[in-house]
Amino acid sequence: PYRRQRQMCIREQDIAAMDAFLELTRRLAPFTVFYNGPRSGASAPDHAHFQAVTRGIMPLDEEVTQFIRQSYASVYDNRIYPLTGNLRPGLVIQAATEEAATRLFKKIYAALSILPGEPAPMMNIFGSYYDNNWVITVIPRKRHRPWQYEAEGNDHLLSSPGAADIGGLFITPLEKDFKKIN
Repeated sequence: PYRRQRQMCIREQDIAAMDAFLELTRRLAPFTVFYNGPRSGASAPDHAHFQAVTRGIMPLDEEVTQFIRQSYASVYDNRIYPLTGNLRPGLVIQAATEEAATRLFKKIYAALSILPGEPAPMMNIFGSYYDNNWVITVIPRKRHRPWQYEAEGNDHLLSSPGAADIGGLFITPLEKDFKKIN
């Protein structure tokens, strides 16, 4: 029971952070706002750390438009779409109100598994606001880092992907690692 209550508390905190995320996304309408969940690229996983980039810079912005198919769920003008056919499968929320976006996010969040030892589901979240709608993309994660991070020799790659990477921007801190990529 204690573990379950602790997880519920963390979930409530994460969902409460969604309100701030949606407000920031609305205020920064020409931008894509993104969030690294704990152990999903966050350098300081003890707080909600939002970042923003001009919409259209991340390949994911265009992919969301291209790859959304039939919605999984639809209530009035609010929908959840599967993001399929690309390197980053996930779910896309399209909602006309903050309340609807939060309600749909709660459904996705509750369905995500929490790996043993993790405080919350591993995920990255991307948000945009345009045409009086929120478009929120949730990309679940299985791992914090790719196997190449732990590899030795030529297979080693110093990469700890966060939301920017999951959004399609490949970032390598070392030039030698960038040159290895093909």
